[in-house]
Amino acid sequence: MINEKAFEKICLNVNAYLINEFDIKKKNHELFDEDLRCSLLYTYMGEDDEYEFQVYIDLKRIQIIKELSYSNTIKHYEYERYDDWNELSEITEDLEFEDLYWIRGNLSDIASIVEKIEN
Repeated sequence: MINEKAFEKICLNVNAYLINEFDIKKKNHELFDEDLRCSLLYTYMGEDDEYEFQVYIDLKRIQIIKELSYSNTIKHYEYERYDDWNELSEITEDLEFEDLYWIRGNLSDIASIVEKIEN
C-alpha cells in the first residue's frame, strides 16, 4: 500500500534538495523512474576523480544506495535501510550534498584493489 502523504513529503524534500544543490526542478511524477528510484547525486571521488560516485533513493526497498565504481568494473555499494516511507520522509527533510558525499568503506582499500588488478 502506498503512503501518499509520505510520498508527497519525500517528493517535496527531494525537490528542495535538487533545487538547492543543482538548480534542478522536477514534477513529482518525473522524480522517480519505473523502479521508484531517484538519483540524488552523481560526481567523482579520489585524488584524480578516478571513481564515479552515485547516490540513489530507492522507494521500493526503502533505502538510500551509495555506489562507487572504477572503470565500470569494480563496484562498491553501501545501503542505508529504513523502516518505512515515513522514516524516509524524515531522513530526506534536510538533505545536503556534504551529507551524501561520503562512504563508510575506506577509499584507500578500494584503491589497493584497483592497483592489484591493474598491475
